[in-house]
Amino acid sequence: MYSVGCDWVVDSTAKEDDCGICQGDGTKCDKKEGLYNKQSRSPGYREIVVIPRGARNIRVEEKGYSENYISVGSAMAKKFYLNGKRHITLPGEYTVAGSQALYERDNQLEKIRIPGPILEPIVVYLCYKGKTHNPGVEYKYSIWKPETTKQVKYSWILGDWSQCSATCGGGVQQRPPVCQESTVSTVASELETPAIVDDLMCEPSERPQQLMRTCNDDPCPYNWWVGPWQACPVTCANKAVNQHYYIEVLTALRKRVRRRRPDLWKTKSWKIHQDNAHSALSVKAFFAKYGITVLEPPPYSPDLARGTQPMKRRSVMCVDGQEMALPDHYCDKNVKPLEFQTCRILPPCEEDDR
Repeated sequence: MYSVGCDWVVDSTAKEDDCGICQGDGTKCDKKEGLYNKQSRSPGYREIVVIPRGARNIRVEEKGYSENYISVGSAMAKKFYLNGKRHITLPGEYTVAGSQALYERDNQLEKIRIPGPILEPIVVYLCYKGKTHNPGVEYKYSIWKPETTKQVKYSWILGDWSQCSATCGGGVQQRPPVCQESTVSTVASELETPAIVDDLMCEPSERPQQLMRTCNDDPCPYNWWVGPWQACPVTCANKAVNQHYYIEVLTALRKRVRRRRPDLWKTKSWKIHQDNAHSALSVKAFFAKYGITVLEPPPYSPDLARGTQPMKRRSVMCVDGQEMALPDHYCDKNVKPLEFQTCRILPPCEEDDR
Protein backbone atom coordinates (compact mmCIF):
# COMPACT_ATOMS: atom_id res chain seq x y z
CA MET A 1 0.00 0.00 0.00
CA TYR A 2 1.36 3.36 -1.03
CA SER A 3 1.45 6.44 1.18
CA VAL A 4 1.58 10.06 0.06
CA GLY A 5 3.44 12.74 1.99
CA CYS A 6 2.37 16.34 2.43
CA ASP A 7 4.44 17.12 -0.69
CA TRP A 8 2.10 14.85 -2.68
CA VAL A 9 4.92 12.44 -3.52
CA VAL A 10 4.20 8.72 -3.31
CA ASP A 11 6.08 6.95 -0.49
CA SER A 12 7.30 10.32 0.78
CA THR A 13 7.89 10.75 4.52
CA ALA A 14 7.24 14.50 4.38
CA LYS A 15 4.88 15.70 7.11
CA GLU A 16 3.29 18.96 8.14
CA ASP A 17 4.56 20.64 11.28
CA ASP A 18 2.27 21.99 13.97
CA CYS A 19 1.84 25.17 11.94
CA GLY A 20 0.54 23.26 8.91
CA ILE A 21 3.72 23.84 6.88
CA CYS A 22 4.93 20.84 4.88
CA GLN A 23 8.33 19.82 6.24
CA GLY A 24 8.36 22.95 8.40
CA ASP A 25 10.27 23.32 11.64
CA GLY A 26 7.34 24.58 13.72
CA THR A 27 8.86 28.02 14.34
CA LYS A 28 6.16 30.00 12.53
CA CYS A 29 3.49 29.41 15.16
CA ASP A 30 2.98 29.35 18.91
CA LYS A 31 1.89 26.23 20.79
CA LYS A 32 -0.73 26.75 23.49
CA GLU A 33 -1.65 24.17 26.09
CA GLY A 34 -3.31 23.97 29.48
CA LEU A 35 -4.98 21.75 32.05
CA TYR A 36 -8.41 22.47 33.49
CA ASN A 37 -8.85 20.70 36.85
CA LYS A 38 -11.38 22.85 38.68
CA GLN A 39 -14.16 21.12 40.60
CA SER A 40 -17.86 22.04 40.75
CA ARG A 41 -20.51 21.37 43.34
CA SER A 42 -23.40 21.92 40.92
CA PRO A 43 -24.26 20.62 37.45
CA GLY A 44 -23.91 22.80 34.33
CA TYR A 45 -21.47 24.05 31.73
CA ARG A 46 -18.13 25.58 32.79
CA GLU A 47 -15.87 27.32 30.27
CA ILE A 48 -12.42 25.72 29.88
CA VAL A 49 -10.81 27.80 27.11
CA VAL A 50 -11.58 29.94 24.05
CA ILE A 51 -9.58 28.77 21.01
CA PRO A 52 -9.07 31.55 18.40
CA ARG A 53 -9.85 31.48 14.71
CA GLY A 54 -7.10 29.89 12.57
CA ALA A 55 -5.96 27.46 15.29
CA ARG A 56 -4.63 24.07 14.16
CA ASN A 57 -3.94 20.67 15.66
CA ILE A 58 -6.51 21.12 18.40
CA ARG A 59 -6.56 18.29 20.95
CA VAL A 60 -8.85 18.09 23.96
CA GLU A 61 -8.98 14.96 26.18
CA GLU A 62 -9.77 13.79 29.67
CA LYS A 63 -6.95 12.76 31.98
CA GLY A 64 -9.07 10.14 33.70
CA TYR A 65 -12.53 8.61 33.82
CA SER A 66 -15.43 10.78 34.90
CA GLU A 67 -19.15 11.12 34.34
CA ASN A 68 -18.70 14.60 32.96
CA TYR A 69 -18.72 15.47 29.24
CA ILE A 70 -16.54 17.74 27.09
CA SER A 71 -18.59 20.18 25.05
CA VAL A 72 -17.63 22.44 22.10
CA GLY A 73 -19.58 25.51 21.03
CA SER A 74 -19.25 28.62 18.94
CA ALA A 75 -17.81 31.79 20.45
CA MET A 76 -19.72 33.88 17.90
CA ALA A 77 -23.20 32.51 18.32
CA LYS A 78 -25.33 30.55 20.80
CA LYS A 79 -24.81 27.12 19.26
CA PHE A 80 -23.02 23.91 20.10
CA TYR A 81 -21.09 21.52 17.87
CA LEU A 82 -20.65 18.68 20.42
CA ASN A 83 -22.55 17.70 23.57
CA GLY A 84 -24.66 20.84 23.68
CA LYS A 85 -27.87 21.63 25.55
CA ARG A 86 -27.46 18.48 27.63
CA HIS A 87 -27.76 16.29 24.53
CA ILE A 88 -24.97 13.69 24.44
CA THR A 89 -23.22 13.33 21.05
CA LEU A 90 -22.24 9.89 19.80
CA PRO A 91 -18.60 9.29 18.82
CA GLY A 92 -17.83 10.03 15.17
CA GLU A 93 -16.76 12.69 12.70
CA TYR A 94 -18.35 16.13 12.80
CA THR A 95 -17.83 19.58 11.34
CA VAL A 96 -16.62 22.11 13.89
CA ALA A 97 -16.13 25.75 12.86
CA GLY A 98 -15.62 24.75 9.22
CA SER A 99 -13.10 21.99 9.96
CA GLN A 100 -13.49 18.24 10.29
CA ALA A 101 -13.39 16.98 13.89
CA LEU A 102 -13.07 13.48 15.36
CA TYR A 103 -14.91 12.82 18.61
CA GLU A 104 -13.86 9.60 20.42
CA ARG A 105 -14.50 7.76 23.67
CA ASP A 106 -11.46 5.56 24.18
CA ASN A 107 -11.86 3.36 27.27
CA GLN A 108 -14.51 5.78 28.51
CA LEU A 109 -12.07 8.70 28.07
CA GLU A 110 -13.26 11.50 25.80
CA LYS A 111 -10.94 12.79 23.05
CA ILE A 112 -11.55 15.52 20.51
CA ARG A 113 -9.18 16.15 17.60
CA ILE A 114 -9.56 19.01 15.11
CA PRO A 115 -6.76 19.33 12.48
CA GLY A 116 -7.99 22.83 11.51
CA PRO A 117 -7.58 25.55 10.76
CA ILE A 118 -10.91 26.52 12.28
CA LEU A 119 -12.77 29.37 10.60
CA GLU A 120 -14.15 30.96 13.76
CA PRO A 121 -13.26 30.95 17.46
CA ILE A 122 -14.69 28.11 19.53
CA VAL A 123 -15.33 27.59 23.26
CA VAL A 124 -14.48 24.33 25.03
CA TYR A 125 -16.74 23.55 28.02
CA LEU A 126 -16.92 20.88 30.68
CA CYS A 127 -20.46 19.76 31.35
CA TYR A 128 -20.66 18.69 35.00
CA LYS A 129 -23.21 16.10 36.10
CA GLY A 130 -23.74 17.09 39.71
CA LYS A 131 -20.86 16.86 42.16
CA THR A 132 -18.84 14.41 40.04
CA HIS A 133 -15.06 14.61 40.24
CA ASN A 134 -13.09 16.27 37.47
CA PRO A 135 -9.79 14.35 36.92
CA GLY A 136 -8.64 17.16 34.59
CA VAL A 137 -9.16 18.12 30.95
CA GLU A 138 -6.03 18.82 28.88
CA TYR A 139 -6.09 20.99 25.76
CA LYS A 140 -3.46 21.83 23.12
CA TYR A 141 -3.48 23.84 19.88
CA SER A 142 -1.18 25.78 17.58
CA ILE A 143 -1.72 29.30 16.29
CA TRP A 144 0.30 31.35 13.83
CA LYS A 145 2.50 34.01 15.37
CA PRO A 146 1.27 37.57 14.85
CA GLU A 147 2.82 39.25 11.85
CA THR A 148 5.58 41.67 12.74
CA THR A 149 6.75 44.45 10.50
CA LYS A 150 10.25 43.55 9.46
CA GLN A 151 12.91 46.17 8.94
CA VAL A 152 14.70 45.83 5.64
CA LYS A 153 17.53 47.62 3.90
CA TYR A 154 18.44 47.84 0.24
CA SER A 155 22.04 47.88 -0.90
CA TRP A 156 24.06 47.39 -4.08
CA ILE A 157 26.16 44.27 -4.44
CA LEU A 158 28.04 42.80 -7.39
CA GLY A 159 26.24 39.87 -8.99
CA ASP A 160 27.70 36.69 -10.39
CA TRP A 161 30.11 36.71 -13.33
CA SER A 162 28.30 36.26 -16.64
CA GLN A 163 29.09 33.47 -19.05
CA CYS A 164 32.17 34.07 -21.20
CA SER A 165 31.31 35.63 -24.55
CA ALA A 166 33.62 33.21 -26.37
CA THR A 167 34.70 29.62 -25.83
CA CYS A 168 38.24 30.30 -27.09
CA GLY A 169 40.41 33.02 -28.56
CA GLY A 170 39.60 35.52 -25.81
CA GLY A 171 36.18 36.57 -24.54
CA VAL A 172 34.71 38.93 -21.97
CA GLN A 173 32.85 38.35 -18.70
CA GLN A 174 30.76 40.96 -16.90
CA ARG A 175 29.80 41.28 -13.23
CA PRO A 176 26.89 43.71 -13.02
CA PRO A 177 25.69 45.45 -9.85
CA VAL A 178 22.35 44.22 -8.47
CA CYS A 179 20.03 45.51 -5.75
CA GLN A 180 19.74 43.28 -2.67
CA GLU A 181 17.06 43.31 0.03
CA SER A 182 18.06 42.10 3.51
CA THR A 183 16.43 42.15 6.94
CA VAL A 184 17.78 44.17 9.86
CA SER A 185 17.70 42.40 13.23
CA THR A 186 19.99 41.70 16.16
CA VAL A 187 18.42 38.24 16.56
CA ALA A 188 20.00 35.70 14.25
CA SER A 189 16.85 33.56 14.03
CA GLU A 190 14.89 36.49 12.63
CA LEU A 191 17.28 37.15 9.76
CA GLU A 192 16.01 36.05 6.36
CA THR A 193 17.99 35.04 3.33
CA PRO A 194 18.83 38.16 1.27
CA ALA A 195 16.96 38.46 -2.02
CA ILE A 196 17.67 40.23 -5.30
CA VAL A 197 15.03 42.87 -6.08
CA ASP A 198 14.38 45.50 -8.75
CA ASP A 199 17.15 48.08 -9.19
CA LEU A 200 14.63 50.84 -8.47
CA MET A 201 14.70 49.89 -4.77
CA CYS A 202 18.35 50.98 -4.39
CA GLU A 203 19.83 54.46 -4.45
CA PRO A 204 21.02 55.21 -8.02
CA SER A 205 23.85 57.47 -6.85
CA GLU A 206 25.40 54.60 -4.87
CA ARG A 207 25.41 52.16 -7.80
CA PRO A 208 28.94 50.71 -8.28
CA GLN A 209 30.64 50.27 -11.62
CA GLN A 210 30.24 47.04 -13.51
CA LEU A 211 33.34 44.84 -13.51
CA MET A 212 34.76 43.23 -16.63
CA ARG A 213 37.49 40.68 -17.24
CA THR A 214 38.86 38.59 -20.09
CA CYS A 215 38.27 34.85 -20.23
CA ASN A 216 39.03 31.77 -22.32
CA ASP A 217 42.23 33.30 -23.67
CA ASP A 218 43.52 30.04 -25.17
CA PRO A 219 43.75 30.27 -28.99
CA CYS A 220 40.99 28.61 -30.94
CA PRO A 221 41.87 25.57 -33.08
CA TYR A 222 41.90 26.51 -36.77
CA ASN A 223 40.97 24.14 -39.56
CA TRP A 224 39.88 24.06 -43.16
CA TRP A 225 36.14 24.09 -43.77
CA VAL A 226 35.11 22.32 -46.96
CA GLY A 227 31.81 22.87 -48.73
CA PRO A 228 30.07 20.53 -51.17
CA TRP A 229 31.21 20.20 -54.77
CA GLN A 230 29.30 22.42 -57.16
CA ALA A 231 27.90 21.03 -60.37
CA CYS A 232 30.17 20.91 -63.39
CA PRO A 233 29.77 24.16 -65.38
CA VAL A 234 29.17 22.26 -68.62
CA THR A 235 27.37 19.11 -69.72
CA CYS A 236 29.76 18.22 -72.59
CA ALA A 237 33.42 18.82 -73.45
CA ASN A 238 34.95 20.92 -76.27
CA LYS A 239 37.89 23.26 -76.77
CA ALA A 240 36.19 26.31 -75.32
CA VAL A 241 34.36 24.92 -72.31
CA ASN A 242 36.79 26.49 -69.84
CA GLN A 243 37.07 29.89 -71.39
CA HIS A 244 35.45 31.40 -68.28
CA TYR A 245 38.09 29.79 -66.08
CA TYR A 246 40.93 30.92 -68.33
CA ILE A 247 39.63 34.48 -67.97
CA GLU A 248 39.76 34.17 -64.16
CA VAL A 249 43.40 33.05 -64.26
CA LEU A 250 44.43 35.73 -66.73
CA THR A 251 42.65 38.44 -64.73
CA ALA A 252 44.38 37.35 -61.51
CA LEU A 253 47.81 37.50 -63.18
CA ARG A 254 47.13 40.94 -64.55
CA LYS A 255 46.23 42.23 -61.07
CA ARG A 256 49.46 40.89 -59.65
CA VAL A 257 51.52 42.54 -62.41
CA ARG A 258 49.85 45.88 -61.81
CA ARG A 259 50.38 45.66 -58.03
CA ARG A 260 53.89 44.21 -57.88
CA ARG A 261 55.49 45.68 -61.04
CA PRO A 262 53.88 49.03 -61.86
CA ASP A 263 56.93 49.79 -64.00
CA LEU A 264 56.32 46.64 -66.07
CA TRP A 265 52.61 47.38 -66.34
CA LYS A 266 53.31 50.66 -68.11
CA THR A 267 55.73 49.17 -70.68
CA LYS A 268 54.68 48.73 -74.25
CA SER A 269 55.98 45.16 -74.39
CA TRP A 270 53.60 44.05 -71.59
CA LYS A 271 50.57 45.62 -73.26
CA ILE A 272 51.39 44.03 -76.58
CA HIS A 273 51.96 40.66 -74.95
CA GLN A 274 48.76 40.61 -72.94
CA ASP A 275 46.73 41.67 -75.96
CA ASN A 276 48.21 38.80 -77.98
CA ALA A 277 48.02 36.21 -75.16
CA HIS A 278 46.05 33.13 -76.10
CA SER A 279 46.35 31.30 -72.77
CA ALA A 280 47.21 31.75 -69.14
CA LEU A 281 50.36 29.71 -69.75
CA SER A 282 51.77 32.29 -72.18
CA VAL A 283 51.06 35.12 -69.73
CA LYS A 284 52.73 33.20 -66.91
CA ALA A 285 55.78 32.52 -69.04
CA PHE A 286 56.09 36.19 -69.91
CA PHE A 287 55.66 37.12 -66.26
CA ALA A 288 58.42 34.68 -65.22
CA LYS A 289 60.81 36.18 -67.78
CA TYR A 290 61.05 39.20 -65.48
CA GLY A 291 61.91 37.09 -62.44
CA ILE A 292 58.51 37.24 -60.73
CA THR A 293 56.88 34.04 -59.50
CA VAL A 294 53.12 34.14 -58.89
CA LEU A 295 50.71 31.71 -57.27
CA GLU A 296 47.53 31.33 -59.26
CA PRO A 297 44.22 31.14 -57.37
CA PRO A 298 43.34 27.60 -58.57
CA PRO A 299 45.81 24.77 -59.20
CA TYR A 300 47.35 25.30 -62.64
CA SER A 301 46.91 22.70 -65.37
CA PRO A 302 48.30 22.90 -68.93
CA ASP A 303 45.29 20.94 -70.13
CA LEU A 304 43.03 23.45 -68.45
CA ALA A 305 44.83 26.31 -70.18
CA ARG A 306 44.26 24.61 -73.52
CA GLY A 307 40.54 24.40 -72.73
CA THR A 308 40.31 20.59 -72.70
CA GLN A 309 39.58 19.87 -68.98
CA PRO A 310 36.32 21.26 -67.55
CA MET A 311 36.57 21.81 -63.78
CA LYS A 312 34.08 21.87 -60.93
CA ARG A 313 34.59 23.87 -57.75
CA ARG A 314 33.86 23.87 -54.00
CA SER A 315 34.35 26.40 -51.22
CA VAL A 316 37.36 25.92 -48.92
CA MET A 317 37.73 28.37 -46.03
CA CYS A 318 39.88 28.67 -42.94
CA VAL A 319 37.68 28.77 -39.81
CA ASP A 320 38.15 28.80 -36.04
CA GLY A 321 36.55 26.60 -33.42
CA GLN A 322 33.31 28.57 -33.73
CA GLU A 323 33.33 28.19 -37.51
CA MET A 324 34.04 31.89 -38.04
CA ALA A 325 35.84 32.59 -41.32
CA LEU A 326 39.47 33.71 -41.05
CA PRO A 327 42.19 34.67 -43.53
CA ASP A 328 43.84 31.62 -45.11
CA HIS A 329 47.22 32.28 -43.46
CA TYR A 330 45.79 31.13 -40.09
CA CYS A 331 45.53 27.57 -41.42
CA ASP A 332 48.20 25.20 -42.70
CA LYS A 333 48.38 25.65 -46.46
CA ASN A 334 50.20 22.34 -46.82
CA VAL A 335 47.02 20.44 -45.94
CA LYS A 336 44.54 22.72 -47.68
CA PRO A 337 41.97 20.63 -49.58
CA LEU A 338 41.61 21.17 -53.34
CA GLU A 339 39.11 23.76 -54.45
CA PHE A 340 38.96 22.52 -58.05
CA GLN A 341 38.55 19.07 -59.54
CA THR A 342 38.34 17.80 -63.08
CA CYS A 343 34.87 17.04 -64.38
CA ARG A 344 35.04 13.40 -65.38
CA ILE A 345 33.20 11.35 -68.02
CA LEU A 346 31.76 14.25 -70.00
CA PRO A 347 30.36 13.33 -73.42
CA PRO A 348 31.71 15.23 -76.45
CA CYS A 349 29.65 18.19 -77.59
CA GLU A 350 27.78 17.79 -80.84
CA GLU A 351 28.30 20.26 -83.65
CA ASP A 352 24.88 21.87 -83.07
CA ASP A 353 25.65 22.54 -79.39
CA ARG A 354 28.37 25.08 -80.12
